[in-house]
Amino acid sequence: MNTLQMTLAIERRLEELLQIVDKLPISVIEAAEKQRDRYRRQLQRKIILKHQEEMQAERQRRTMEKALLASKILSGRKLMFRSVPRPVVQRKVEKTKWRERVDEEMDYFYN
Repeated sequence: MNTLQMTLAIERRLEELLQIVDKLPISVIEAAEKQRDRYRRQLQRKIILKHQEEMQAERQRRTMEKALLASKILSGRKLMFRSVPRPVVQRKVEKTKWRERVDEEMDYFYN
């Protein structure tokens, strides 16, 4: 059989099945669709439950590994991490004429 003959055979079979479906009562078709949807949802639920069980088993395995590790004994106070303080900016004090005169008088009288 070549590909053209295979395609024709598939089309003939499809036409036959569509005619059979058209002759069926609607209630039978709806019942079959409900059953198919129910099966699909049930299969999806099983997949989700299996995935959740695998995740739970993985969590439990990691917990057991962590529990079996040698525990660290902490001693002393815990460090408190603080932010770095701002750098101190030195301000220049500009001497005014009055301030210079006061400084000269202080030097003269007290030195």
